[in-house]
Formats: sequence, structure tokens, C-alpha cells
Amino acid sequence: MPAPAGGPASAGPPLPEAARGEATREQYDAVEGYCRILGHAVGFAYCRTGTRALPCARIADCWFERIPIEEYLRRHYTPQELGAIFAPRPGKLTSILEIVQNVTSRRSAP
Repeated sequence: MPAPAGGPASAGPPLPEAARGEATREQYDAVEGYCRILGHAVGFAYCRTGTRALPCARIADCWFERIPIEEYLRRHYTPQELGAIFAPRPGKLTSILEIVQNVTSRRSAP
């Protein structure tokens, strides 16, 4: 059954055989789930890598029903990395102001 619009997917199909026995970062990459940010299904690999070296900050919220995400994160990431993953993000206004400041400082540089 497809995920309801705007909500996470149900428990879904069983995990791939490799996901049950191996302990690699890639072990769940083929499993798909619903991304609340993008609004459609994505593979775990997308959430694990995102647009930076660390997973998406919502990875635990989105995947807890499909894989043992807390165990996975503890096994594959250091406490420092986990702190960086789940650190509070700046608000949108703060981010926009930083971008504007960066752009204006580049323009004024000789």
C-alpha cells in the first residue's frame, strides 16, 4: 500500500536479506521510505548521505518504523557525528541573512 500523502510509509516489505546479517553503512540502502521534506519515496541511501557527509537530521524520525535506526546510528557514527547530525539548525531567516552577508562581502572584496 502506498504511503499516505504527507505521512510516513507503513512498515512495508521485509528488509533485504543482506540487511539482516551485515553491519555496513550501506546495508539498508535499497530500502525505500517516504520523505516528508521531498514529498515522495526515497531510498535509505539518500537519507544516509543527503547533501553532505552526514545523514539528514530527520533520519531517526523517518526510519524508526522500517529499520532499527537507533542501533544503526550508534553503530556507524561517533558521538561527535551524532551531535552534528542532530544539532539544532539555524532558522530560515538566519540562513537567509548569512547568505546575503556572504554575497555582499564577496561583491565588496577587490
